[in-house]
Amino acid sequence: MKFDLAGLDKKQMAGFAVAYIIVAVLLSFLIKSRVVSWRTTSVELKEKRAAVEEAKGLIKDEEKYRQEIVQMERRIKRYEDKLPERREVPKLFRELDEIAEHSQIKIISVGSEESEESQHYRRYWRSLDLEGGYHELGRFINKLESSGRFIKVDDIQVSSNPENVLKHNIKLTVSTFVSRGAI
Repeated sequence: MKFDLAGLDKKQMAGFAVAYIIVAVLLSFLIKSRVVSWRTTSVELKEKRAAVEEAKGLIKDEEKYRQEIVQMERRIKRYEDKLPERREVPKLFRELDEIAEHSQIKIISVGSEESEESQHYRRYWRSLDLEGGYHELGRFINKLESSGRFIKVDDIQVSSNPENVLKHNIKLTVSTFVSRGAI
């Protein structure tokens, strides 16, 4: 079907033009609303994609954090196992005698047990007067450090022994810690 515009009068042409303009305006509003809708949807889609990527990162990190928590719990357990219970403190200080004997260090005197309390633990310490050579003292401290418990050398003083040049006078302060839960 062929449409001939030449046979139309002015009224018909004006009507046709008005109808064409109305259709064009309606189509432009429809297209414009679709474009705005697509832009809004596109922005929302980008935001959702970013949120999904962030969630994926958190999920990935969650496993890493779970593994770190497990490792830290193991370390805490290992450290708690190294902290003696209160009733073990005298035994622990008696073990110092055995370590000294194996290291060929002579215990001259032992100070009284003292303690101080903090928020998470109680610290017990003793001062020791010892006699021995440098190498023996090194073995003694090495055995203290490698024992199964936390033992800290707080202070050490070495002076010459005028009566025996191969042995030195040693003043040593050692401490151990007890968890507040075990007191």
